[in-house]
Amino acid sequence: IAKVLNSTLEFDSVLKLVMDQVISVVQAERGFMVLINQKTGELEFTIARNKAAKSLKREVFEYGISQSTVNKVVSTRQPLLTSDAQTDDALKEQRSVIENRIRSIMCAPLVVRDKCIGAVYVDSRLTANLFEPRHRDLLTTFCNQAAIAIDNARLFADLERTLRKVNEDKQYMDNIFA
Repeated sequence: IAKVLNSTLEFDSVLKLVMDQVISVVQAERGFMVLINQKTGELEFTIARNKAAKSLKREVFEYGISQSTVNKVVSTRQPLLTSDAQTDDALKEQRSVIENRIRSIMCAPLVVRDKCIGAVYVDSRLTANLFEPRHRDLLTTFCNQAAIAIDNARLFADLERTLRKVNEDKQYMDNIFA
């Protein structure tokens, strides 16, 4: 998994790899990733994928998952697992859980250099008791590696932007001197 995640530094490719790998590894029906915007500090929908490795629309994220679960995981930096959200006292009253009939939920923070950069959320609307504590531990370990890959991709994108700007400035100065 680490080899696959570190096979590219292109940001969007890293996000797809992360989600496809995590869904495959834990056998989730669908998965979502949120990242903290570096400028505003707000959580932002980043990518959503399903078991068939197809992208899901933003509306699915906004209305189809337990966002309070994601917020809790990001704020506490602790992974969350529920075997059946329909009977879990902490979740069964949430609108998203009721309306979307979400059964199994698992969510883990993305932490790199002691900083939470977001979270990965996976669920199943079809199967209760899909996830066990071993899956939560696996997701947490996976998210630790994924956070490094995401951070590296961000740093690489920043470096490319900076180099592009330096080259533009150099060309501008060369034109002035010419």
